[in-house]
Amino acid sequence: MSRTQALEELFEQWRPRSIQAAKALDFPCQDRFIPDGIVDEGEYERGSKILFVLIESHSPHTREECKKEEFDPLECAEQCCFFWHADSINGTGKNKIECMDLRSRRYFTRSLLMQRIAEGGKPGDFSYNEKGELLADDFSPLKQAAFMNINKAGGRGTSTEWEKLLAYLHGNASYIHREVEIIDPKLIICCGNVVREALGFVLREDHLGKCVKMWHPRQAQIKTKEYGGKVTDKVYAEEFHKRFTQWKGQPPCV
Repeated sequence: MSRTQALEELFEQWRPRSIQAAKALDFPCQDRFIPDGIVDEGEYERGSKILFVLIESHSPHTREECKKEEFDPLECAEQCCFFWHADSINGTGKNKIECMDLRSRRYFTRSLLMQRIAEGGKPGDFSYNEKGELLADDFSPLKQAAFMNINKAGGRGTSTEWEKLLAYLHGNASYIHREVEIIDPKLIICCGNVVREALGFVLREDHLGKCVKMWHPRQAQIKTKEYGGKVTDKVYAEEFHKRFTQWKGQPPCV
């Protein structure tokens, strides 16, 4: 069985449990399960096997909005329930990277930067415009990557409350662990402030030893004076290079 087939089988088992948890915890987005995983398995096997982990996807409609706008919530859920990263990278759907606004595009420009740096590149190797944004139009190298959202129900604008996320984690721990096990990455990039902490509740030590903490790809500002408080693609690359270099110098499972 291929990794992709194993993930599809896992998601079929996980879907009812996740939806049940989303309803019990009164998540803003219910009746949906948003799959993710490996973009292109053949490319992944030939590549550096990087897994990007985020807390949750941004879902365009809540149940209440679907009802208010006279959308069928189940139909609305079906429209949201696809592997957005793969759809965008492969150019197989309506979500073309070149047509995205800057914030959405950053998911891919910054994932590409992190991938290249993890493969040996340096921040100065890339071309940026006068605003520090990456100049890139080829995102095909990301076919070698995998993407995972911990909360498969999705969020809405802001991250799910930590207490509710913890409850979801504990109720779905075996599935989250199994997804990482199937993907079996060499490097796990935790995109967001609480991702590494969340994974600490469900992953084994050998998996946690592969984790590098980084800002969320859409982050535009930081509270410290470092970098002038603004996060451009160039700043993001410099920060990730610093963190990745520190991670490589650590002993395993730290």
